[in-house]
Amino acid sequence: MANKGDKFLAKSIVPHVQDQIVEFVGIQEIGIEDYPSFAIYNLTQDIAGHPKNSTVSKSTLIDYGFVLPEEAP
Repeated sequence: MANKGDKFLAKSIVPHVQDQIVEFVGIQEIGIEDYPSFAIYNLTQDIAGHPKNSTVSKSTLIDYGFVLPEEAP
């Protein structure tokens, strides 16, 4: 399991978009039935619509064309 502060390489599958190192922040617990918990990360570089140091979900990274390694939560 990843720890807060662990860094992962998010590889871009989009042409002309650089890979990015993201820092694992933790798991966001919603606390409402039927809403699953999800992993959140801090950006170390800007991505479209999200400046450096923004906190984004793993699904946001995937939506923007990044692939995280298997060991990333």
